[in-house]
Amino acid sequence: MRKGISPILASVLLFAVTVSVVGIFANFAPNLVTSLTQETGQQAESQIQCEGAGLTFEGVNYDGSDATYVLRNTGNEDLLNVSVISFNANNGVIKQTEDINAYTGNLTEVQQTGIAQPEYVQAFSGQCGSIEIREEL
Repeated sequence: MRKGISPILASVLLFAVTVSVVGIFANFAPNLVTSLTQETGQQAESQIQCEGAGLTFEGVNYDGSDATYVLRNTGNEDLLNVSVISFNANNGVIKQTEDINAYTGNLTEVQQTGIAQPEYVQAFSGQCGSIEIREEL
């Protein structure tokens, strides 16, 4: 003769486990939903701001040991945390200048002194990752 648990006891145990799982999830879910909603909202706001952003090089000059780059913010959003990087012919970084603010409609001059002849220069926005420009020297 085989012994097992009675159907009533099995139902009670199944109900108890279900209630426990629901209780745990009920405490966890609101925090998860709140944090995901806030994070998604911040990402959407950032993407909307970056839609109208743009950068161009207005001037690129190297005089033997110093480089001067002139950036123009062509968009309708101020770009903070812009980086300008000079590269050699082997794609190695010669010098990187960070935390540049490029305000809407203004020219921003970036100087890198005491550097070797760059092959090209790139600028990109830490605020709007999709904004990246490159200019050959």
